[in-house]
Amino acid sequence: MTSVCPTDVREFLHCRRLRLLIADREFTEESALAGRLDNSVFKFCTFSEFSVSGKPVDAIFFNCAFVKIDFYLTFFNICLFVDVCFENCTFRGVGFAECRFLNCKFVNCRFSEDDLGGKTTFDQSQWFACKVENCVGLPWPEMERL
Repeated sequence: MTSVCPTDVREFLHCRRLRLLIADREFTEESALAGRLDNSVFKFCTFSEFSVSGKPVDAIFFNCAFVKIDFYLTFFNICLFVDVCFENCTFRGVGFAECRFLNCKFVNCRFSEDDLGGKTTFDQSQWFACKVENCVGLPWPEMERL
């Protein structure tokens, strides 16, 4: 399957139809994100201590932090993550399709199967200058060395 969006980050941003800029916000419950995970840009936001289950996400995240988030069957589609830190997060059966990770960190995260044995996947996703520290079950061994 051919990607609709180019691999160059500048072109990647231009091919997106973004509708909502959300900046400098703290999210501590999933309900606060209702209707905001589709075609939004999150800048300097913190997401902490809640679960995201069964949601499609089509957004851009700049300089955000995800702390103690339990992602279950969450589907990130063509998302861009720049300077994003995932700390103490759990990923169970999560899909990252055609996502870009630039200068991101995964710290003390756990990647495991969902209730039906589905693993977290990073299909056609790209990583640039990312770091992984003390994570368990990362799907690709080569990602652990980034």
